[in-house]
Parts: sequence; structure tokens; C-alpha cells
Amino acid sequence: MFPHSGSKFHLYQHSWIPIAKAGSIEAKEQRDNIDYRAVQEKGFATITRDRFGLIDEDEVFNWMLNFIEKNELKVKAILYDQWGTGNFIRRLDEVKEEYLLIPVRQGIKSLNEPTKFLQSSFIKHNITMLDDQALIQGLVNAVTVSDNNGIKLDKNVNSQKIDAADAIVNALYEGQFYFNDFTNVEEKKTNSPFGNMNDEEISDYFINGFSF
Repeated sequence: MFPHSGSKFHLYQHSWIPIAKAGSIEAKEQRDNIDYRAVQEKGFATITRDRFGLIDEDEVFNWMLNFIEKNELKVKAILYDQWGTGNFIRRLDEVKEEYLLIPVRQGIKSLNEPTKFLQSSFIKHNITMLDDQALIQGLVNAVTVSDNNGIKLDKNVNSQKIDAADAIVNALYEGQFYFNDFTNVEEKKTNSPFGNMNDEEISDYFINGFSF
């Protein structure tokens, strides 16, 4: 998710497609109603090449770091669902300790606010996105469920995929506050006297002087 001018957000996703359960990419496409091969050709997905049909975590990890480096992104935070991501996040924390890593609980109390923010952002035309069928279908498949604590996304039937929509809501848990001074978390603690400043900011600090 990329914030840009006019308090807008640009949505971008990349999916990794396993075929272990479906048995083939053709069966996976039919079940999910998504042409994953076309999505892959556009650069928005990677269909597994693993002989068991599973997702290669190393490939996901390296792709993410390369994408950040290639596009010279200034990462504000990595938001993630804690379920099943423990090893990936621990590894990321070791190699990129400057990143703010934020776990997002998947209950309605946590997801109500970012879900409502996403709804209103679409209504206000504050969302832009590319012609990505995986992302579009994920949003189309998503419905809201509610209780006394608010709303969150869910899917109509078990076979429908809403992973991309879920990921957007997770990102908005903190991303919704990008254009104001609010936050859901505290800055990641660090032993460095420069806190969470990046190399460029530290260099500028010394070049332009400092004050007490």
C-alpha cells in the first residue's frame, strides 16, 4: 500500500499461488475463479514451481526485500497476521531490525476501524489500483460481518479467496493514520542513540548540525 497525493492510497499486491490441494493450476483457477496464469503474466503473482505444489518461503522473503530495494521504498511498517508467520517475521527482524513490525489481531475489535476506513476510501475515490484480477476478485469476494464490536471482512463461501483484501485491511490498521499524527503502535525500541532514523537521516543530522 502506497500513500500519495491528496490523502489517497495506491493498492498493489503480489500473490504466491500453491497448487498442492487443488492438484493443478487449472483446478486452482477453476476453484478460485481467478486466471492466475494471466495474473502472473502481468507480474502480480508467482505460481509455485515447487514439485510438491507448496509455496517457497525463501522465494517470498527474497522477493519482498528485492522489491523494496529495487523501488527504493522507505518502509514505514510491516503489518502482518501472526498466524503462521512467526518464522518469516523472526527472520525479517534479524536482517532488517530497523523495520517496524506490527502484528494485527484478526478479531473485529482490531479490524473494525481499518475496514471502515477502506470502505469510506472507496466511496470517496481515495483508492487507486492497477488491473490486477487477483486483487479485484479478492475485493469482490469480500463481505462484511458484524457484532457489537463493529465489522470485519469475511467471504461468502469457503472456496472464495479474499487474501488480498485481508492484507489491505491489515496494512490499513496503521496505514490509515499516515496523513495525520495518530498511531496504533509505539515506535520500535532500539538501543541506537539515533532511534529509528535511517542512514540518510543520520548523515543529514551530522552534515547540518544538531542542537540540544
